[in-house]
Formats: sequence, structure tokens, C-alpha cells
Amino acid sequence: MEEIWPKLLQKFGIETSAGLVNEMDLALLEEIKAKLNREISIDALPALIDAIDGGNQSDTFQNAAIGIDSSAFLRIANHPKGEDLIDYFGATHSCPLILPGQTIQEFWNNELSAVDTVAKTLAGSFDRFNKDLDRLDSDFSDLRNSLQTALDSFRDDHGTVYSEATVRKTLSLLNALQSKARVPFAPRTSFRPLAEQRQMTKTPPGFRDPGDGDFFVWVDFLLGLKQAQSAGEVFDKAILLTNDSKPDWGRPGSTHPILVAEANAIVGVPFETWTLKKFADKVLEV
Repeated sequence: MEEIWPKLLQKFGIETSAGLVNEMDLALLEEIKAKLNREISIDALPALIDAIDGGNQSDTFQNAAIGIDSSAFLRIANHPKGEDLIDYFGATHSCPLILPGQTIQEFWNNELSAVDTVAKTLAGSFDRFNKDLDRLDSDFSDLRNSLQTALDSFRDDHGTVYSEATVRKTLSLLNALQSKARVPFAPRTSFRPLAEQRQMTKTPPGFRDPGDGDFFVWVDFLLGLKQAQSAGEVFDKAILLTNDSKPDWGRPGSTHPILVAEANAIVGVPFETWTLKKFADKVLEV
């Protein structure tokens, strides 16, 4: 079963011309870099006021460009309403759909390679732990039940990565995205010094994590938005689907105001982060 994933991701990630940087993209990247590096200022104070004054997220998405980060990507296929979401992406959504190149990379590295193994290891450890508890006289049923609940929850999110059902659903999702999505890759070397400076100054996203993964999700997403605008595609909002709950992306009801200000300066539209649950709920209302 594992052999399908390298071939699948090679087809989706490497053979897709939407991810290649051309001469026009270089001009877009220079603009993005200048604003992310504050060579050109951003209007941060109004974004901060909006974030504090009741939050800066709305419930509309039909005319929004939508991006997907790695924390939301795999969960689409396994979501209870995953088929509805896949149908929406493939047939209904008419505005830009952006899958940052970094998301594909993290999908393979973190979700496919590591998490499934961790789930199996935890299950084995839990079985051994139960056997040890059985040797004791005291009743540990409450502890056992709590741990079982936590393990079941972990399995629900991560434990079926290589099941045939998940492969089929994920292939369906990827096929829908391949026909609709842009897969932008910003040049890593040229943006790396900026990533380091932003990490040092705790500039979102990603300052709560080691490495630069979240930053490159952000840059790839911004590049995809600029590519869409340059191609004449129209949207009045940008939404990034993420299940990352750390405050370097935002807080419940509010997206980090610096990200909102950067997106507005670069793309000229409001920016919001949505959880997959919120997005699924709104799609089902359509």
C-alpha cells in the first residue's frame, strides 16, 4: 500500500506546472518579499483593532480564494462530511483554490510517514500498560477508560492513513485538487534569511514552532493568490483552512492581525483563518 504514495505525490507535486516559478512570478515574489520584510509598510493598527473589536472573521466564503495547510489537508478525506467537501472543491467552488507546495511536503513527512507509525506504537504500548495494570490489585478502570478514550481519539485523526478507504478518499480529494488547485512553491533559498528574521522577531506564522514550515506555507499561499490575480481570477477574500490552534496563526474568532495586514498589503483583500469544522459546516449550509 505504501508504494502508491510516492507515485501519487510525484504526479501531483512535480508534474503540475502550476508550481513552477516563471519570470512573471519573480516580480510577484519581489513584491511579496518586500512587504513581508517591511521594506514596504503594512497597515497593522486597523487590523489589530478589528481583531480585538469582536474578532475579524465572518461567515461568507463563496467568493473567497481558499488555501489548505497541512493540519487540515489530510483531515478533509477522513472528515465525516469529506465527500461533500471533495464535491465542493471539485465541482462548486469557482474562485481560486490554492494548495501550498509546503503543504504537500508536510503531508508526506508528518502525516503519512510518522503519525501512522506513532498510532500503532501507542496502541501496542497501551496494550502492554493494560497487562501491567491487570497485575495490580487496585481498580484502575477510570484511568484505563480515560486513556482508551484519548487513544481512540488519536486513532480517529491519524490511525487510518494507510487504509484502503482512506487512500481512495484521499485520491478523490487529490484528483479534485489537481483539476482546480494552484500548487505554488516560493524559492526557499531566497526566502530563508527572511524566515530566520521573522522567527527571531516572533513574526507570525510559525514562531511557536521550530523550523520554517508554517512560514513557507504562508509564502506559498500568498504567491498562489498573486498568481491567481495576475491570471485575472477574481475573489473578494482569502481564507486559509487550518486546524493549527496556536496563536501564531490566530485565536478563536480572530486571525493574527499581522497576517491580516500582510495579506491586505500584498493581495488587497481581507484574510481569515478557518478551521476545517467551520468550513464544513458552512459548505453544508450552501
